[in-house]
Amino acid sequence: MHQIASKNVICVRSSSPTLNSCNVSFTLSPVCDNNEAPTISESFIQLDKLTLPPILLAAVERKEIDFSIPKRSKLKEYVMDFLFDVMKQQYGLFPSTSNFYEIANELFLRYPSLKPRHCNGSELLVHLLKAKFKRVRRPLLNDEQVAQFKIKYSRINSGRKRNSVLLNESVNLCSAKRHCHHSSDKNVDDGITQDIIKSMKNECQKLRPDIEFLAHQIILSIEALKYTCRNERTLDVLNKFPALYYEKVLFAAARVITNTDIDNNCLLLLGRMKEGMKKLIDLKKPLSARWQTLCNGVLDEISDATIKNLYCLILPSIFCDEEALLFTMTLDPIYPTPALKIEGDAINPTRISLVVDGLTLSNSVPDVTCGLGLVICSYYIFDIAYPKKLQKTLSFLEHYVFERRSKLPANIQNIASFLNL
Repeated sequence: MHQIASKNVICVRSSSPTLNSCNVSFTLSPVCDNNEAPTISESFIQLDKLTLPPILLAAVERKEIDFSIPKRSKLKEYVMDFLFDVMKQQYGLFPSTSNFYEIANELFLRYPSLKPRHCNGSELLVHLLKAKFKRVRRPLLNDEQVAQFKIKYSRINSGRKRNSVLLNESVNLCSAKRHCHHSSDKNVDDGITQDIIKSMKNECQKLRPDIEFLAHQIILSIEALKYTCRNERTLDVLNKFPALYYEKVLFAAARVITNTDIDNNCLLLLGRMKEGMKKLIDLKKPLSARWQTLCNGVLDEISDATIKNLYCLILPSIFCDEEALLFTMTLDPIYPTPALKIEGDAINPTRISLVVDGLTLSNSVPDVTCGLGLVICSYYIFDIAYPKKLQKTLSFLEHYVFERRSKLPANIQNIASFLNL
């Protein structure tokens, strides 16, 4: 026999199989035990709160509510509304997973006929209840609150100490861990390297620094750069290596790390995609209405360079990725991962900036194709994991820009084949 006692109520449950579904309640006067006072878990939901309304009790007796059938019904919705009200009253809008399982188990203990016959009833009910709470909470949260919850519940996968200026938290919101890092775990702190870093800082302070000199020096100090990027915040990296504010230096550093001319290979890839992209747009494949409207009647009137810029912006839409992770129009990027801020219209932008972790590395990027190469460089230089919602686009670019021999996933390979790659 199991007893659970509160101030005025004692619920007695029998461990006998024949009495498994019976619950007997006795109203008692408060009794003080000299040995040990009976206690009750604060998270326990009393059975008197789980007494269904008369209309639902009648439906339960007639066995009209069956959670084993996936079909929706008003009676099921009434049950979910009832459970939602009980949980909201006791736990608020953010109950824990254990709270969901407690109420599911207590409900099926009191009303065994509600438990699905062919599946785990608790798992199913918990899933439905969580979905109910999410639907109710969603309209109540603004963008700032959503960002804070992402910080609180995100999983840090890159292993790097991120310092998001946007979110004021040391967190990496990327959830798709890359497996192609070139980071160094060895701290290079010899005198020669420190002299090189000091010479770069002095050169950057000049009104017209020698970019070729900076590009050469960053190559000589590449091990120190990789170690710093792996272990320090973005702002600290830029303070130590201010030469990274220049596009040519970024390309030079990435060329040493990846052994690839990223800028040149991006241009070659976009040239190979030209005919396939036209067919894709003509067939109205997965393109948003915004890009479909922009491309109609424009591709024959603009230069090849402008067409390549446009194709860069369309790439996330083709792979059904989130374009805000690659570029934003006029607005500041909302994610700490590398992205472009494009001012003006998509075809003739007035200014293009490279932003990493809320910090502007360059506000004079010559065009979108160059910006795309700089975004790829930044992922490698700053040792940042690919964000999950841009993973398909970046995996596609990485495969062809770096000429990988590994197989692409089927969904990416299908689009690549359509683009004649």
